Amino acid sequence: MTDIALIKFRPGDLAGPIMHRTKTTPDGDLDGSPSLTAKRDLARWYAVVAATEDAVRSRIADGAVDRDETVRRAALIAAAASAPPPPGAPWTPVWMGVWDAVKLDDAHEQHGLLREDAEALALRIRDAPAVEQACLADMVERYWLRAESLDLEVALQLAGLIDADGEGG
Repeated sequence: MTDIALIKFRPGDLAGPIMHRTKTTPDGDLDGSPSLTAKRDLARWYAVVAATEDAVRSRIADGAVDRDETVRRAALIAAAASAPPPPGAPWTPVWMGVWDAVKLDDAHEQHGLLREDAEALALRIRDAPAVEQACLADMVERYWLRAESLDLEVALQLAGLIDADGEGG
C-alpha cells in the first residue's frame, strides 16, 4: 500500500528544526513549505541509513568465526534492544540494551555466545559513530515489525541486520 495520504504527522519537538530549514523572507515570513522540508529531511535520513547499513553489519560480524555466530549476534542485538526509548529520546541506545541483557540476564547464553564476546559486541556498538547507532536502532525496529511472523534469519535479513549469506557488510 502506497497511499501518500496516510503519511501525516504532527511535528511536535521537530517543528523548530523543520522551520529552521524552511525558506523564509527577510522579514521572517514563510516563503517555503514545511512539508517539503520534512519530506527532504526524511529522504536524507533514509539515504543515510542505506549508506550506513553495510558498516553496521560489518560491526556486528567483526571477528565472528562463521555465519552462525553472526546470526546469533544479530539475534542478541534484536532481542536485547526491544525496549521503548526513554522519555524524550528518539531511540534507546542499542549498546545499553545489549550490555544490560548480558550483565543482568545472561542473554548471551540464550544466543550461544560467550559472555566476553557479547560484552565486546556491546562495546563495539557503543563506540560506533552516532549515525551507525541510529541506523542500528532503525534496523532493530524493522526487525520487530516482522519478528513474530517470519523465521529468525529471514526477519534479521529483511531488517538489514545480516546479509543474505549471514555475514557482515
